[in-house]
Amino acid sequence: MPLIVDRNLRQLIAAAPAVHPKQGRVAPLASATSIEVGKWNSKIQPASLDLTIGRILLPIDDTSDEAVHAETSLSLDQGETAVVETHEYLSMPRTLAAIGFPPANVSRAGLLMTNPGHIDPGFSGRLKFTVINLGKKPIQLVSGHPICTLLFFAIDAPDFAYDQLDSTEKPEAPSERSLLATLSKDFLNVNERIQDRVTASLWKAQFGLPIIGALSAVILTIITSITASWLSGVSELRTKVEGLEKSLSVKDLTARIEKLEQKK
Repeated sequence: MPLIVDRNLRQLIAAAPAVHPKQGRVAPLASATSIEVGKWNSKIQPASLDLTIGRILLPIDDTSDEAVHAETSLSLDQGETAVVETHEYLSMPRTLAAIGFPPANVSRAGLLMTNPGHIDPGFSGRLKFTVINLGKKPIQLVSGHPICTLLFFAIDAPDFAYDQLDSTEKPEAPSERSLLATLSKDFLNVNERIQDRVTASLWKAQFGLPIIGALSAVILTIITSITASWLSGVSELRTKVEGLEKSLSVKDLTARIEKLEQKK
């Protein structure tokens, strides 16, 4: 199962649009793709093909009449989700299969792609990916920027390619609206957690600090009272000790005088 390299990809993409007499597919392999090679930013890499961002769709509230809007650029904040559709339209021959994954620079930025996966021979259409920003900073999604890297493998033609499968009992594909309504706008609940912290801070400022202040005053009063009582006791004890010391000194002096008188 050899991996398809740049020259083969270039030939497949450069093919004129037509119905293949044996494979029954519409060429080229990927529409709207430059066949330029040999540069770091070429869509055709030594053994892969980069697909780029086309439409960007945002989750919607399924309880409202909010319309589906397609964006061409978007700043995706931490924890937010979106659906990205590729600009390129794929027409997979029955002798090729592909595996997709996010490019390295996309993954390093913290963008999680949930469903690149496997592309069957005979598939045709644009790919859609659900993406989530797991990074700490906003990620810029811009139409025309790379979003998915495909590796193509040459295979023997299967008995039933994707476009030959019996779809009689296949459930109807969900509409874009229903797809977007199932997604959470805030995957990590960042906004909710921020709101909780703000609420806690406000509560602390309005109620917590006065209560803490009152408790501190009560505790300080108790400590002051105990300290004053203790200091009073200490002072009284010191006075008694001093009196006792004086008393002992007088007795000692009297005893010495008596001894001296006896010696005379």
